[in-house]
Order: sequence, then C-alpha cells, then structure tokens
Amino acid sequence: KSSKFYLNKVTKEASGYRNIKILDKVKPNLISRYFNEADAFIFPSYGEGMPNVILEAMLHECFIISYDIPALKQLITNKKNGILVKIFDIKGLTTSMNWFLKNQNNDEVKKINALNKKLINDLYSKKKIRNSFIALYESSQNICS
Repeated sequence: KSSKFYLNKVTKEASGYRNIKILDKVKPNLISRYFNEADAFIFPSYGEGMPNVILEAMLHECFIISYDIPALKQLITNKKNGILVKIFDIKGLTTSMNWFLKNQNNDEVKKINALNKKLINDLYSKKKIRNSFIALYESSQNICS
C-alpha cells in the first residue's frame, strides 16, 4: 500500500481534532515557525536514513511520536523520551496521539521535551559535527598516504 493510503487513514483518524494539523511538505523557511507552534511531532514514516526532521522537532522541544524505524533507535527510547509505534499500526499511532493530548501539560512530558533538546544539542552541536568531519578527513589522509 502506498504512503498516500496511510496518510489518508491517519488524516481520517485525526479529523475529529481541531488542534491537529497534518502537513505534507513544508517550505524550508516555514519549518521553524511550525515547530515553534507545535507541542508534538508525529512522524509516520516507515523508512528513513537519519531523519533530520526528528532532530529539528526535538530541538524545538516537540514531543515525538513515530513509527519504530531503525534510524530512530539511537535517538528515541520508547516511552522514555518519545513514543515509538509498530510500523503501519494506525490505531497505535492514534492511541499515542490521544495519550499525548491528555498528558501534554504533564510536568514529565515537559521534562522529556527539554531533555530531548539537550540531547540534540549535546550530540549534534556544530563543534561536535566539525570535529567529526576533521577526524574523518584526517583518518582518510592517513589511509591515502
């Protein structure tokens, strides 16, 4: 089944909520604005490399609900700093969304969001990325010499 089929199913399940926006593609200059307005980020993707959009959402302190894809294993621990749902489980996704809507003002959820922001800043700071590239470059120079 196509991704459009699953997007339509999720949209239908979420249609009763006036405060849920389902977005497909967003212009790059609007991404930060949407994240700043959002309390949660739902990511029903069933195949990704490292999804930068998750990093951006975590940096903006959005609660993460996503399909359990391998790329997220190093970022999200299910029910510790987000919710991971079995791939194609529409009911599990909407149940998780409902849980979040009922608990979004809970201090624990706010603490998770703040910790996620710190995690992304710690793992992916400009300094760390720069140092990783320098180390990669230097190790490739040693191989080529």
